[in-house]
Amino acid sequence: MLDNARQPGVRFSWSLRHQQQVTALSAQYYADLTARISEALRRARAFLRAAQDAVRGRVRFDSAQLRRDHPLDTVVYANNARHPVGAWASAAITWQAVTTANTAAARTALDELGTEWVEVRDGPDCGWTSHDDPDRANRTLRTVQDALAHPASHPHCVREFLPRLDLIGRTEIRSGAPL
Repeated sequence: MLDNARQPGVRFSWSLRHQQQVTALSAQYYADLTARISEALRRARAFLRAAQDAVRGRVRFDSAQLRRDHPLDTVVYANNARHPVGAWASAAITWQAVTTANTAAARTALDELGTEWVEVRDGPDCGWTSHDDPDRANRTLRTVQDALAHPASHPHCVREFLPRLDLIGRTEIRSGAPL
């Protein structure tokens, strides 16, 4: 953010507020990761019980059927959709990275640079609150508060915030205005 504001000489230093922000963001992702690990263990135990039952002869042993019934290489989403573990992990990491970077950029714009406005760079078809939101994000102006509310809109989001120092003190702009 400081480089984008053409203020690379300004030295960044961690403050208690920065540490609290990172802790809060990390807690959110830690809870999700812990829940995914717990679910993976639950599913692995169910697979093990089914395999042991099959080996003991209680049911016919069919390894292909066991893998279909207990797909350990997938993550089950809240809507019951199944995705490969690698795809989920990649999406989770990029979501965390973009969310964290953009939250930090918005806070830096406000706290370090004194501007309430950021310019949004995003995919050309990306919506503001979700990928399909008709309110397109790319090349719009947003308040820092709006940027903090929506630092990313979907997994693999490429959103980036740039400070708009030229808009300090401007009150007639509406958030979401196109450039």
